Amino acid sequence: FRSPRERTVLLPLGLGIAVVLHMTWNGLITMSMSLSGGVGGLIMVLDMMVMLGAFASVFGLHQLALWQESRVIATELSRLEEEGRLPNGQAKHLSSWSTRAFKRGWAPAGVDRDRYIKSTTLLAFRLHQSNQRPDLPFYAEDAQRLERELQVVLGRTQQAGQTARPSSSSD
Repeated sequence: FRSPRERTVLLPLGLGIAVVLHMTWNGLITMSMSLSGGVGGLIMVLDMMVMLGAFASVFGLHQLALWQESRVIATELSRLEEEGRLPNGQAKHLSSWSTRAFKRGWAPAGVDRDRYIKSTTLLAFRLHQSNQRPDLPFYAEDAQRLERELQVVLGRTQQAGQTARPSSSSD
């Protein structure tokens, strides 16, 4: 969820990096095929090292994105816990992909676990987006809708006037 200015810089930068990697891959493969003997093999090894580095970079960026998403979920859902709109201890479980995927028994009893995970994580992202872009009312309105949906999933009745409000945090 980036600003228009960041997207203007990051999208062409990403495209440029992809083009350079593709050019490097093709250039090194072509050189290794045209040269005979040890030099061609050395260039082939260099090519494989470049691609391994590219893979490691993409994998690292993916892990960074997952960490950032986990932090957003934990921040927003912790605030809902503090306000009593989410059962205590749930933010910790919902912000951990490994707990959501492998651990059993952490979700409230009698709740559809998959629907609960989907509604809480989407609510956390909408609250975060609402904080980042208060000029766009869609995010705040959708957060209110998602909190009503969460209360239905939890089997709670929505009290009048109790709606999701964007947090004051800037994460």
